[in-house]
Amino acid sequence: MEIIVANPAGFCFGVRRAVKTAEKMASLRPEVNTLGPLIHNRPELERLAELGIRQVEAVEEATAGTLIIRTHGIGPRELARAREKGLEVADATCPYVLRLQRKAREWAAAGWQVVLVGEMNHPETKGVMAWCEGKAEVIAGAEEARKLPFLPRRAVLAQTTQTQEGYAEVIAALRERTGETRVEDTICLATRKRQEATKQLAAETDVVLVVGGKNSANTGHLADIGRDAGRSVHLIERGREIEIGWFSEKDKVGITAGASTPAWIIKEVCMKMEEIKEQLEQSGEGAEAAAEPPAGGEGAPADIADPAGEANGTEGEAPVAAEGTGEDAAPGADEAELMEESVNYIDTFISFRPGQVVAGKVIQVGPEGVLVDVGYKSEGIIPLRELSHRFVENPEDVVRAGDEINVRILSINPEEGTLRLSRRQVLEGEAWERLQKSRAAGEILEVTILEAVKGGLVADVGLRAFIPASHVDVGFANHLEEYVGKPLRVKVLELERNKRRAILSRKVVLEEERNAARERIMGEVEEGAVLRGRVKSLTSFGAFIDLGGLDGLLHISEMSWGRVMHPSEVLQPGQEIEVIILRLDRDKDKISLGMKQILPNPWEKISAKYPEGAIVRGKVARLVSFGAFVELEPGVDGLVHISHLSRHRVQKPEEVVQPGDTVYVQVIKVDAEGRRINLSMRGIEQPAKGAAKNKREAESEAAADVPAETGWESPDETTGEGETADVPSAAGYFSNDEGSVEAK
Repeated sequence: MEIIVANPAGFCFGVRRAVKTAEKMASLRPEVNTLGPLIHNRPELERLAELGIRQVEAVEEATAGTLIIRTHGIGPRELARAREKGLEVADATCPYVLRLQRKAREWAAAGWQVVLVGEMNHPETKGVMAWCEGKAEVIAGAEEARKLPFLPRRAVLAQTTQTQEGYAEVIAALRERTGETRVEDTICLATRKRQEATKQLAAETDVVLVVGGKNSANTGHLADIGRDAGRSVHLIERGREIEIGWFSEKDKVGITAGASTPAWIIKEVCMKMEEIKEQLEQSGEGAEAAAEPPAGGEGAPADIADPAGEANGTEGEAPVAAEGTGEDAAPGADEAELMEESVNYIDTFISFRPGQVVAGKVIQVGPEGVLVDVGYKSEGIIPLRELSHRFVENPEDVVRAGDEINVRILSINPEEGTLRLSRRQVLEGEAWERLQKSRAAGEILEVTILEAVKGGLVADVGLRAFIPASHVDVGFANHLEEYVGKPLRVKVLELERNKRRAILSRKVVLEEERNAARERIMGEVEEGAVLRGRVKSLTSFGAFIDLGGLDGLLHISEMSWGRVMHPSEVLQPGQEIEVIILRLDRDKDKISLGMKQILPNPWEKISAKYPEGAIVRGKVARLVSFGAFVELEPGVDGLVHISHLSRHRVQKPEEVVQPGDTVYVQVIKVDAEGRRINLSMRGIEQPAKGAAKNKREAESEAAADVPAETGWESPDETTGEGETADVPSAAGYFSNDEGSVEAK
């Protein structure tokens, strides 16, 4: 008789995680409770009870200590009550169940009718219903689906232990009763894989033993699969339940186990079957089958090991019974040796070793990590810290179910058949190789800045690399926070892989670009050329303009035809402008720039615009000891000599006008070539200071350049009082005998 164990069989990741959580809590805390049965497996619950783990049926029964939430999950209100009582809550809800709860809550909140395919009284179903506040319809199968009323839209989800075939039948039935149907694939992949393995096992064997809790839904589904295949199926919890009469004249026996069945019980069943096999061979039954050694490979079972071991107190159970007694065999020290001798179901899986890089497929993304199928006997787990070199808040931002990725094996637990994996190490290994090649070739990399730290920036290059503050810019970079989230072009400066040290430089790239730009500009452009540049910085005497790698100086006197007190009146850092090259010193790499030269020159037609004798309006720009300068338009100022500010003698210009005053002036003399205009205010009626104007008067004044000449008299050719004006030689002006002002 040949014995074949399904692969996979027994604990899934979620159940194993729950059991390990309970064992850890029991070793650390004096009082540990589980809210309801942790898993649906009576013998395993009895073992946990021996460790001091007590089961309560309601939150109120737990008075203190730690409360473990079972794999089936609970509703938000129960969870809140537990925390309000001050209990330490250890949530061991299966990641697949957490995902189902979230999906149900989201669809219900969006206004869809949620249909949950499952068992009404199952704890998992009750928990899901609580998360969507009861806004869901629970149905067991297609027959119930056909009885539902027609609705415009439904969202369909499945209890994680449902069979794929049964779920598909319900979906088909619901589509006939629904306008728009949205389907979520919420069946646990671990459950699905065990169902597929059981289906294959039933096709190859004569009898199927299903090992697991008799109140476990997923174990019951495995039994149904075997029966649907026309096989003789026996659902058992322990090895003691096996009867030799089940295998009379049977050639092949299959053993499968639900996701809630621990490895030590599966081993117990295997040992019991070894005893029965020997008994049948001694009695002559099954001798023919026994004479043929089983083929390895497909169908061979996993190397099942006891996750509890002697340290968990199992050695206190009954020892292995004598050969042929048929009594129960509890997990003990002799099991490993016996399993090794049972060559009919020795594992023949691919060899895995720590450090090996393998390809896998993401099957589940949970809050504590990612499950990946790499072809091993069970799924491997990527902890969050091994998912990426970046901080991961939501794993689904990095990978999604169905993604194919490469992972490195960090460790293997042969007893549990589990793998601990790292995606981060694979990506970092690839990044180190890229950096080494880039450094050798002198390539420029574009990186994203993750954060600003003391002394520099942290960049993302597939791993965390450092840019010192002195290498962020050509000069020292202030306000490093401004670079966070932005892309920068850098070169590799230093690499020490054994120290995980990668130093980058943006300064090197900028200097190379500046040198190239300097050579291009100095070699190609000439004085008089017009270039486009960016205002890099402002000083009191001008602005430095970045011409694409080479800086030029735009002096304050070359910014505008008008008077500029500070460059900020005209320019702002970062502004794009056009400039003309005034002087080019190739020996010293210096460029003098101008901006007003490419702007319209207001003095070109000044004589026609302001003829002598005309009365115009202007604005007092500034006062000097010998008069006031009046701006007629941007870039055009005229001088009202102190002797022409009033008919009366004026000691100081501020006695008559103040900067910013609007005044009317008469043009006395225009020197377009020397860019000088002499003006006079004598005898001209001026606007009353502070006088209120109605809207019509304000609009009239704004539209007219020349006011009414009421009360205006032409000024004398002298100062008006027989005195010659004493005008100091300043600002390029001097006094003439006529009392006007001329340029030197």
